[in-house]
Amino acid sequence: LEQHGFACVYLHRVGIVSRYMDLVRLYQPKARVIYSVADLHFLRLERQAREMEQPELLPRAARVRLLEGLGALQANVTLTHSPVEAALLHQLAPGARVCIVPWCVQTVRKKPRLAGRRGVVFVGHYAHVPNVDAAFWLVREVMPLVWAHAPDMPCVLVGSSMPPSVQALAGPQVQALGHVPDLAPLYAQMRVAVAPLRFGAGVKGKVLDSFAAGLPCVMTPVAAEGLALPEILQPLVARDAAGFARVILALQDDARATAVAQAGWQFVKEHFSRKTITGSLKTVFL
Repeated sequence: LEQHGFACVYLHRVGIVSRYMDLVRLYQPKARVIYSVADLHFLRLERQAREMEQPELLPRAARVRLLEGLGALQANVTLTHSPVEAALLHQLAPGARVCIVPWCVQTVRKKPRLAGRRGVVFVGHYAHVPNVDAAFWLVREVMPLVWAHAPDMPCVLVGSSMPPSVQALAGPQVQALGHVPDLAPLYAQMRVAVAPLRFGAGVKGKVLDSFAAGLPCVMTPVAAEGLALPEILQPLVARDAAGFARVILALQDDARATAVAQAGWQFVKEHFSRKTITGSLKTVFL
């Protein structure tokens, strides 16, 4: 706090920046305004409109696109976690200053070993439409292909605000646990994490958290977007249900699964550490 006001004001997500930017500029004219997009909401809405055949979402997406571009132009600095979205912001708001700042993710202490583990786990907040769609696609389209070769493979759905429709997916091979306060014990039992998102935007925390916990994470291209995956992790990305199932089944090999898990763990350790994020944040204030 400076003598005559705030030195810096941080606005998170488009709903906040569109509501408060004018007030900040009016009452804190000397403040450095930082706008964090979290993820580009217009991009998620456009993808949802296409994937779920909901053209009624497109006018809303266009309005949000305008607000996100305006916010980037009005802010001193705009933050994103994703190089893909940084490029989109440069197109959307030419002249805006955009900085890429990764998330800080804490890895487990020991290199993972996956021998003796079994099960597929999907973690998501189910008040978020992409996660509900992902759970249905996983259970109805992907897992039957897995069960054709591994009929005893458990599938575990975890996350807050789980609606009755997702809870109803539970059965002999599917557990719908809802909110779990501490994911560490669950991750320590599972063989594979999955991010079966058919639409969305931004870097996905569930992917990074899975790698950090020592699990391979099978992803759609949308879920992998914004991550510069090393070569060993690139085969984890699958475009359709058949490919997704093949990757899950391939990771039932102990040696392969452990090698991939350790590579994911190392990837997060190197690129998403507190030291890396602190260095990135320093550029925001230059």
